[in-house]
Amino acid sequence: MAMQLKIPPASEPVTLTEVKDYLRILDANDDALLTGVITAVRQAAEEFTRRAFVTQTWTAWFDRAELWEKSVGDWTFPAPGRETFSEKRVLEIPRPPLQSINLINTYDTANSATLFPASDYRTEGASAPGRLVLNENVHWPANLRETQAVEAECVLGYGAASSVPQSIKQALLIWVKLLVANKSRLYEEENARGLVELNTDFIPPVVENLLRSYQMKNL
Repeated sequence: MAMQLKIPPASEPVTLTEVKDYLRILDANDDALLTGVITAVRQAAEEFTRRAFVTQTWTAWFDRAELWEKSVGDWTFPAPGRETFSEKRVLEIPRPPLQSINLINTYDTANSATLFPASDYRTEGASAPGRLVLNENVHWPANLRETQAVEAECVLGYGAASSVPQSIKQALLIWVKLLVANKSRLYEEENARGLVELNTDFIPPVVENLLRSYQMKNL
């Protein structure tokens, strides 16, 4: 499957004001720099955890083969060549939390899109990853094209910035601080010695420790 960002988050989990308060910065000289770093660490943290933080909209694309799963016709007497495929009725949506699914389109072999009725499926956002589940007696169309056969527009994230877990916010604040640690004038009252060295890893250990419990496995 493939995931494509459609509508990015309208705000960051931590604001410029929060970052400047955390770093004890009073002037606006580095506002542009800090704004860019905030976005960069949020994107990196989302990639590391494979989650969405603030509300954002993604398109999930499923190939035809991903709508089927391998099964065995007779589990009592398994034998070579008896493998069959059954319809996959539960599809996992990466980058939890899953808030909702706006729409689902299916594409036939003529590349024509058809809106899949919202009454034919349900969304399970409590699980991580979230799930798209077909209702009873509902089936995927038979004449789907081979690639990008199903398009699901999904709303992901914890909600507003205020709903993002505090440990994630703290991780972002620390990461921003470490990335600008070499600008020593930001630490006139603090010994910044050693902060720069923490950036030798892709993710500083203290940040990774805060984010690890939220990390999802690859789908």
